[in-house]
Amino acid sequence: MKIALKRPLIIASLIILPTAAVSDVAMANQRSDKRAELLKRLDTNNDGKLSIAETVARVTNRFDKADTNKDGEISQQEMVAAVEQRRNERRAHRMMRRMDVNGDGKVTKSELENRARKRFALLDADESGFIERDEMRRMGKRRGGMRWRRNNDQ
Repeated sequence: MKIALKRPLIIASLIILPTAAVSDVAMANQRSDKRAELLKRLDTNNDGKLSIAETVARVTNRFDKADTNKDGEISQQEMVAAVEQRRNERRAHRMMRRMDVNGDGKVTKSELENRARKRFALLDADESGFIERDEMRRMGKRRGGMRWRRNNDQ
């Protein structure tokens, strides 16, 4: 390999490798934070440890919520309903975190309007005040190929 080619490769590796290491550390810290959050949520007596009693109590509580007819068994319909409810609750929680800008536990019309304005500004690349077809195409490519069509283009 020529010296002229080696130098850029060395420089690139000196930049990329430390960046990758920092990224791995950040991801590990994020996982550690999530585990700490989970422990805090599951540790009902706040002693910093998770006991078998706390674990069993959580499972029992979830079973009781899913067993809507209180017959001591969870049918497939009850399981589906419980899974859908948890999925919807998690989705609503994520949406609240995104949309509740001031963190007061409520989403106001003003917060939604401001969010819409910001999203519009991101799409309006030429700052014309309108989102045109090519701008929608660019958005579609960023979102995994979603395409925007006018009614008469279908």
